[in-house]
Order: sequence, then structure tokens, then C-alpha cells
Amino acid sequence: MPSGKALSAKGSSTYSVKLCNPANNKCEVAPVWDVGPWNTRDDYWNPSSVRQSWKDLPQGKPEAQAAYQDDYNGGLDQYGRSVGNPAGIDLADGTFWDGLGMTDNGWIQVTYQWTGSGTPAPTWPIVEQGDTGNTVKTVQYLLNARQQAGLTVDGDFGPATLAAVKKFQSAHGLTVDGIVGPNTWSALVPAVASGSTGDAVRAVQNELTAHDIATPVTGVFDATTDTNLRSFQTANGLPATGGTDADTWKALVN
Repeated sequence: MPSGKALSAKGSSTYSVKLCNPANNKCEVAPVWDVGPWNTRDDYWNPSSVRQSWKDLPQGKPEAQAAYQDDYNGGLDQYGRSVGNPAGIDLADGTFWDGLGMTDNGWIQVTYQWTGSGTPAPTWPIVEQGDTGNTVKTVQYLLNARQQAGLTVDGDFGPATLAAVKKFQSAHGLTVDGIVGPNTWSALVPAVASGSTGDAVRAVQNELTAHDIATPVTGVFDATTDTNLRSFQTANGLPATGGTDADTWKALVN
């Protein structure tokens, strides 16, 4: 499939599709184990409003199909390559030859079994006084990084964290309510990448570990952190840049 958002882990079938060949009525259920063929951020099975890319295309229409048939994006995929066929899914040989009895490219019916009403893109969580846990730790790390708040990073949103949030909001012209919502998150998260140091890097390393990508929390954005962040981005259908933009932070804190 052309998006890492629907990629099953090796040997698993978390994301599977039901495929049917209308030419002979053969059907097969197959897991999604690879990304491609044309794009890597085209989760076209989702509603346009939460689609990763190509949000002006209707739900269910792959960018490759639109490029090939309608000259959408100048007939190019996300990498600037000329789209040579309208493939929105690439089939493994066993599924292609044996399961569906196909001998050439063709139109098939695809049912995305994980979708339901579609998988929304990550949004900023709401974090406020009384909350506990890993996301609170991230808020505390970032407050320490952005305004030297001197908070103990304990995952407990208590009075000291509340005061630090309000101080940050006031300094950045935000509503001073002590609640870390979308506007506060957007002002709070910095761009960090290889070579960065400090508490913002610790926030990234802590979140990677919380997402089962064990990363030493050293405050130094080293080669291990770079590799792990790229793996996380790929697994979440994001460009594997090794740096933290808003979309990567949203995925990290969810």
C-alpha cells in the first residue's frame, strides 16, 4: 500500500486487505507488508480531511490513479517520477498469480479491513493539572528546555508544572489557562535533529522509549536517536527525516 500508516509488522496481519478479481470472482485476504509502489504517504482509504497527502483528492482515489488518468500533480508521484500506471496497490507474486489468477496489471476490488470510518491523523492531546504519565513528562522536559523552568520530570502535573505552563503561555501571547492544548503545544515543541542537545532531546528519547523503541535518555541526539526516530517516522507514515516537525511531535505524544 502507498502509505506506512497501514503497514503490518513482519509476519503479522494487523493491517489486511480483502482482494477480489472481478474477471474470475477469485478473492483472497492478504496482509500489508510493504510500502509503495508510487507513493509512501498516500493513505487514500481515509477521508480527505485526515488524508496524509493529496487532501484535495476524494476518499478512495489513489494519487497514482489521478496522476495517470487526470494529469494530477502534472502526472507525477510524490518523488517527481512520471506515473506509468494507475496502481494504488502492489500485489505479491503469490497473491497476484495464485490467489487472484491474474496474468497482467488490472482492476481489482479492495476492502481495507482495518478502516471502519477511517483512521484519523494524530492530534495534539490535552494535558492539564492532575494528569500523570509520559506525556506530562514530555511537557516538563519541553518547559525546562524552552524557559529553564527547573521542573522535576516526574510525570505529575502538579502546581509547579501548572505555574510553568502559565508563565510560558503568557510569554508567548497565548491564553493563560494552564492547559496544554493545540496552541500551547505548537509554541512549545522545537525542531531537534542530529547534533541537538538538552531537555528537548530527552523528550524525544523518552517518547521513543514509550513507543517501544528503546532509546537511552541522554539529552544528546546521537546516531542511535537518529536511527530510532527515522524508524518511528517510517512506522507512522511520516517522512523519515530524522528531525522533529509538528507531525512527528504529534505522533510522539499520542
